[in-house]
Amino acid sequence: ALPTAPSNVKLTLLDFPMESFYFNVDSSAAYYFAGGRQYMYFLLPSTAQSYNRLLAEMSFNKKKRDDHFHDHQLLQENNRSTSRFHPKILTDKSPMAGTIELAGVGITFGNSSSLSALTVVPQSRYSYVGYVNDGSLIYGLSFDTPLDICPSTSSNIQYASIPVQTYALTSTQLLSKPTYTFINVVCGDPPPADSVNSVVKTTASAESSGLTANDCNNGEVAGADTPVTRFFTMGATLQKFTFSYQTFTVRDQIRVFNGNNLIFDSGCVGEMATKTLTMNDPKSKVIRVSVNPNCGCGDPVICTGTLWNFQVKCAVPTILSGGKVVGVGEIKPSGIPTKECAVATMATSQNTLYITSDGVMPDIQAQSAVSAKWSIQFCYTGTHASAGHLNPTYSQTVTGTSTEGSNWNVVSALQGNVIGGTAIATAVLSGQSYTIVFYIRGTNPSPGTIQAYANSIGNVPWYFMAMIAQESNTLNFRTSDRLPLQSYDNGFGLMQLTNSPVPDYNSIFNWKKNVKVGLQKIHDNEIAAAGWISRQRSQCQQDLGVLCPHIPTRNDVKCVFSDQMGATETFINAVAIKRYNGATANYVSWDNKNRVWKLNGGTYVSNVCSHL
Repeated sequence: ALPTAPSNVKLTLLDFPMESFYFNVDSSAAYYFAGGRQYMYFLLPSTAQSYNRLLAEMSFNKKKRDDHFHDHQLLQENNRSTSRFHPKILTDKSPMAGTIELAGVGITFGNSSSLSALTVVPQSRYSYVGYVNDGSLIYGLSFDTPLDICPSTSSNIQYASIPVQTYALTSTQLLSKPTYTFINVVCGDPPPADSVNSVVKTTASAESSGLTANDCNNGEVAGADTPVTRFFTMGATLQKFTFSYQTFTVRDQIRVFNGNNLIFDSGCVGEMATKTLTMNDPKSKVIRVSVNPNCGCGDPVICTGTLWNFQVKCAVPTILSGGKVVGVGEIKPSGIPTKECAVATMATSQNTLYITSDGVMPDIQAQSAVSAKWSIQFCYTGTHASAGHLNPTYSQTVTGTSTEGSNWNVVSALQGNVIGGTAIATAVLSGQSYTIVFYIRGTNPSPGTIQAYANSIGNVPWYFMAMIAQESNTLNFRTSDRLPLQSYDNGFGLMQLTNSPVPDYNSIFNWKKNVKVGLQKIHDNEIAAAGWISRQRSQCQQDLGVLCPHIPTRNDVKCVFSDQMGATETFINAVAIKRYNGATANYVSWDNKNRVWKLNGGTYVSNVCSHL
């Protein structure tokens, strides 16, 4: 046993709130990760310092920094200035002179008081980084947290508050009395954001600290002089995935863990590379990436000027939209129940995509780390038909292939169709089948957008928007769930297409197709109505033996139907409107028995006219 140092030699480990007060640290520094690189900062009281040693150490460190910057030409890297990493609170006040010099740091994790458990960090592995108002010195060191720091439990998700004892070793080999500090240790996979326990919540936001696992393909993570740890959920265990990184000219070290297993170590490098890595923990679907910046500097705690970035690409097949993860492949040996095509009970904000108000499909990309063969079934079953009417089911399947570095553009495979409901994607790679279920909903266009699109087609009757208002209240999708508006008799969308023709998959989700088909139906009815009126006039003239009289003008709510030359609202229009609703009796006909024009009218025509 070493003799005990004077009581004024007491080394205090700074906890996260103190670190963040003095330094610009990443929020993941609030936690210690088993097997992870950690920067630890200690406070040595002013009464235990040697003024002469302080001056020498400051001079030495300055020269070391200057040499480092000169040797590596760190005046600028990617347009970033290499300003020195400063504590937040420093003063020009000279520290008080003392008689004891710090020669080492001793650390013990857990409750053990045995010196055999003591880890000694020699003088060469820590450095002076500044002093505070009272003259106390702050020392920093780079330290690898032991893998066995975690409690040995069966739980795969572990958080623990672990006591740490820190000792000061003096130049005369005296051992100070320990200072006790509790640290938050993370072992295994992080939990979902809404289940982070109280130990985590007391120190920092779990999400901002990287403690909640990001989706793979969550974009590039970039940084500079601060150590960073981030978690990523990969969707399955024991998978291969792609890991890309760049450390530029100033060397950094990036390590990747699966569970507590180290699966990749870049070494201390300045390079750009892409690696295919393999997860090896059968219990963990999460990887952890830890960055140790400025590792090439003899003293990374005080060195500055680096830049780095990395990106994780999903191990299992993944559906992306706009670069964001929609769904990650899961192994489902029993397949997907067909009832999922009927009602989407599993739809969430993440796995639901939306057709735009302009009728454009959302971006859908199928991605895999290795070559995968895909089959995606889009399906939808109606839900609002009444007794006597069967809810129709629609389906379309597309196939394609994704490879490493090349996604499959699913929307292109749809060849212009705009469809939605439930999408069941199956991907086969490396002999294994994965399934991803996601959902597509619609967005209603504005009345102005509908009118503009109809005008682009041309030959739009004056009653077109009034008819849409009557048919669907100018909605293609229900506001409750954003699925196609459906009537009791299986009319769908803006124009409530029912039959002649029966609406297809594209015309119930694609409001433009719905309008186009509806307009064609109107035009067909107009032609049929004109033929009907012509035949009625011929019958009239045959019965009367003279030129047939005009049909009497009829006021119908806001419509004024006229048979006069140049009229805008004609009886041909009235007949066509009534026929759109499927009526068997025409709006007007010649009564050859009484030899007069008979106005049959109709509630539907009146309803349409009320929307003008």
